[in-house]
Amino acid sequence: MSVAEAVSVPSEVPLRQPKGLTFLFAAEMWERFSFYGMQALIVLYMVKVLGFSDARASLTYGAYAAFVFLTPIAGGALADRVLGFRWAVIVGGVIIMIGHIVLALPFGSASMFAGMAFVVVGTGFFKSSVSAVVGQLYGKDDPRRDGGFTIFYMGINVGALLATLIVGYVGQQVDWHLGFGLAAIGMAVGLAVFTWGTRHYAAASLACPRPRMVLPSVVAALLAVPVLTYLLAEPDGAKMMMLVGGGLTYAYVVYRAFTAEPEYRRHLMAILIYVLFASFFWALFKQKDGPVLLLVDRAIDRHIFGFEMPSAMFTSFNPFMILILAPLFARIWRAFAAQGRPISTGVKFLLGLLFASGCFGLIATAAYLSSSGTPASLLWMAAAILLLTCGELALSPVGLSMVTALSPPSLTGLMFGAWFLSTSFGAYAAGWIGTLAAVPAGADASMAAYAAACAEVYLKVALLGFGAAVVFSCLLPLLKRLQQHS
Repeated sequence: MSVAEAVSVPSEVPLRQPKGLTFLFAAEMWERFSFYGMQALIVLYMVKVLGFSDARASLTYGAYAAFVFLTPIAGGALADRVLGFRWAVIVGGVIIMIGHIVLALPFGSASMFAGMAFVVVGTGFFKSSVSAVVGQLYGKDDPRRDGGFTIFYMGINVGALLATLIVGYVGQQVDWHLGFGLAAIGMAVGLAVFTWGTRHYAAASLACPRPRMVLPSVVAALLAVPVLTYLLAEPDGAKMMMLVGGGLTYAYVVYRAFTAEPEYRRHLMAILIYVLFASFFWALFKQKDGPVLLLVDRAIDRHIFGFEMPSAMFTSFNPFMILILAPLFARIWRAFAAQGRPISTGVKFLLGLLFASGCFGLIATAAYLSSSGTPASLLWMAAAILLLTCGELALSPVGLSMVTALSPPSLTGLMFGAWFLSTSFGAYAAGWIGTLAAVPAGADASMAAYAAACAEVYLKVALLGFGAAVVFSCLLPLLKRLQQHS
């Protein structure tokens, strides 16, 4: 699960939802089936099949995850001004499907990098546009809106769970390329369902602002594929793009914050502080599908009731826990609010950082136990993901709400871009941290030596998360003042 994909669940949905929501739920479920199915396999595929080093696989995955959260900024702008949301979803879905088909081809790293690049470009169109189509099903004050988005986001988690169980198992246990092929089929089904439901969407979703520019825009997007293919294949190129492109974007956001109208300036400064610390959280969170997955594969006892769970299925823990815990967290927040003691955005952020720190404390413990030569129990990793999921539920939904509440209308899109940028920076940082979790050069490449190296790295990661939480707690009084309305 990623930012914007975990939401609070209302206690009830009192009114009948628009019929279009059924089709959008299914379309998003199958798109996420394809996306998370591929994600469950890609790091293991790089290491086990292509022979990549841990460091290169981690950097490649980090760059891929970073680009996935950068492209929706451009894709959303094109949907607004050129394609319209229906065509953006269709174009994005077709490009994603092509990406999975390319991944399924047996041409080694060449087809893998190209396939990942297609998925990145397609996700840029699809990710923000399909959510916009959901939003346009409702009027401004429609009481069904929150319940509708809850249902929609549950589709994301159902798709993620099915993908990690089915695609993860088939890819690792039967055939890697067959697993990627299943992801392509999932995207095809999602496209078919989305198109089938077209007549039930709002007229605004079906409009195409500049029909003559659709083809040139699609061609321009496809021209980005070879560039992204190169950047994914060359970690130094991806690093430079993240530092320069991401740095300039963040600098522009800072400039707009300090030059905004006085009544908004404090709010924008608060958003920037939240974005900075959100990057720390995502740097920890995004390791679960990369370096942490390799630890599970190599140094954790995965036997459950006599069955050895394929390591790719470990990625199912997070969406499964989201489905179970999201209603519980919603009830907890409501209970405090009902007592007149609502939990502030700042405190929820702090809890997110503390949960993430505790997660890596448990992972470091599991790795330390495995360094004895006997793999640690999978229960350690399950408990770690439980804490990480709690952190996600505490931080991710309130981040989106915070941006909506504090941004001036003229800068809301830019500040959402800054929020996505925090995830992008965090994902790339996660890839870099993953390069440290490997057996030191010259050491015996045994499970025990590898686990010992991981224990040392993940203890430092836990301390980094805890340190970020301590610094953030010191800023809570400042954030409270910055968030006050004039």
